[in-house]
Amino acid sequence: MRILGVDPGYNLGYAVVEDERNLLTFGVLKTKGTSSERLSTIYNKIFSIIGDFSVSVLALEEAFHGRNSKSLIKLAEARGAVLAAAGSRGIVVVELHPSEVKRGVTGRGSATKEQVRFMVSQIFGVRNISHHEADAISIAFCAFSRREGYG
Repeated sequence: MRILGVDPGYNLGYAVVEDERNLLTFGVLKTKGTSSERLSTIYNKIFSIIGDFSVSVLALEEAFHGRNSKSLIKLAEARGAVLAAAGSRGIVVVELHPSEVKRGVTGRGSATKEQVRFMVSQIFGVRNISHHEADAISIAFCAFSRREGYG
């Protein structure tokens, strides 16, 4: 089974993991332009990754409200583009709570981004990754533990 983990936003992290610890691809999509151009870029990239890697499950973190409403709106828009791409491809979508992802990778639900990045580098042997990439990889990794209904 292949799972696409996504850290949504206008700078979107993505990672495709197969069989829990086999990392097939990962990266950061840095979008530019108007909101509609950015969302179109996100939709097209996710749609392509799903097809190119025969992804069967898309995983992302549940949305949570921070202090900045502008950031929350951008996050919600990016999530919408990601979810639309998954829906267009007809794949299963799994949403994970942020603390569940942190706990699944570090053993602590309150882990820092740096701790998550460190553990992802240890588990997958990747170096010099951004926090967007680390989050996407950890989301895909943790989705394997919840695969009862989709794997």
